[in-house]
Amino acid sequence: PKQHRPRSSAPPAGAHALSDAASSSRRTSKRPAPGDAAEAAELRSLLAAIEDVAPEPSVEAEVETARRREAEDEVERIMAAPKQALVLQGASPLEKRRSFRRIVRLLHPDKGLCEGPRAALALRRAIAAHGVL
Repeated sequence: PKQHRPRSSAPPAGAHALSDAASSSRRTSKRPAPGDAAEAAELRSLLAAIEDVAPEPSVEAEVETARRREAEDEVERIMAAPKQALVLQGASPLEKRRSFRRIVRLLHPDKGLCEGPRAALALRRAIAAHGVL
């Protein structure tokens, strides 16, 4: 019977030549060696370029700004309404109810879109106009 010989941990013949060729090709690449002054300068310039770019406002921030503007415009419209019947927009009771709900979503203090005494007064005027329906 054949006797089993344990494998040695030495690499097979010719393996050293392959690893030497691979390591020499890594050294001859265009990238500077780690710790090289050129690499450090390149990294510094990349970091400076990243820091100079101002972050663009997110979509959520733009939507929030638009909602705040809409709420402020609605306060002005309600406060300028000469009659209580003109506070809620729409001809039918269904349209007026939708208008009321939209106004409450915009002007409710818990939403935080529009604050101050004028916003509170505009919300009270909308609630009073809804009570008449």
